Amino acid sequence: MSNLDHLFKSTGHTGTSLPFFGVFVYNNGMINHCLLHLEHFRVVDVQAETLSYGCSQSFYKTRWKRVSGCGPTAASNLVLYNMMASVEMDPLRVESCRHIMNVMFNYVTPGLAGVNTTQRFLKGIQRYLKDHHLPYITRHLDIPKHKEKRPSLEEVIDFISHAIDENMPVAFLNLHNGETKQLDEWHWVTIVHITHTEDHTQASIQIMDDGKFFNIDLGLWLTTTQNKGGFICLPILKEDLSV
Repeated sequence: MSNLDHLFKSTGHTGTSLPFFGVFVYNNGMINHCLLHLEHFRVVDVQAETLSYGCSQSFYKTRWKRVSGCGPTAASNLVLYNMMASVEMDPLRVESCRHIMNVMFNYVTPGLAGVNTTQRFLKGIQRYLKDHHLPYITRHLDIPKHKEKRPSLEEVIDFISHAIDENMPVAFLNLHNGETKQLDEWHWVTIVHITHTEDHTQASIQIMDDGKFFNIDLGLWLTTTQNKGGFICLPILKEDLSV
């Protein structure tokens, strides 16, 4: 068996271990909400014989795209997962990811400050969905810079957990880490898993970034970040059955 054959049969990633697959599971008083098919994010680099997870900025060929492309990368993750969620798929190839990322870059296009607002992300991905005739709409939750205007932790948990329960990853904009670790500033990442207490007073999210998984204290981020942020997902467009 070649190294590449082995990759198709193993998780093979580095970083935090994979979460459970499923809608929600009670575990030691915590409630887990997990994507049903996280394996669809597997990406094989045939030439390097490596396995990672999700689209990565490192897949871009040009330096500017690698430096600034976290927004279109996260947008590509949302679209790819939604398109594959209902079918069995072999692992993605880096070339396939790069193709959709390059197309997405023309829609979710960074400026000198990157894609630094949810509105810039939304306008771009909405055009992409329309031009490619994809049956998705956008749903978002903004986190204002001023703390007194922010939604509560419970509201943020509900937004993310409802998206995950509907089997949708969530794009997360973080402009300032606050006191959290393992989270890059001025950066978009993809949320694949959330764990929280039943009373919604504590929560941890698992993000996918640069091919790996990392755990983030959501409550700590929400209360200590000094800048704005936000969350975006792509619900499927349901037909109006009343007509």
